[in-house]
Amino acid sequence: MVINTFAIPGWEPDAQETIDNCVVYCASLLYVVPARVEGRWKTARGELVLEQKFQVVSGKLTAGGVGTPVKGRLRGAELELIAGSDTLRGTVTGDRIEGTLSGVRVKTP
Repeated sequence: MVINTFAIPGWEPDAQETIDNCVVYCASLLYVVPARVEGRWKTARGELVLEQKFQVVSGKLTAGGVGTPVKGRLRGAELELIAGSDTLRGTVTGDRIEGTLSGVRVKTP
């Protein structure tokens, strides 16, 4: 969704362009509606619990009784999560996340 000048409260634009030498309504804001990922996910590395505020994601990955904070961002169905030194880049499709975790191909059940 592209919006001229006026931001959507609580959202961060995915891209923003400003027209030079413009007097009024000079910014275009791009918002890509994010997939829904909030909730509990089972992974080969443990349980991933995510909270979501529009395209910003946070939560915890728990494995062997140890919790690692997770933060990330969505752009439509494209997801990037960082948990400690690991980065997951993938795609959300319904009740699945598929992608690569620090170079290793992964898929949620």
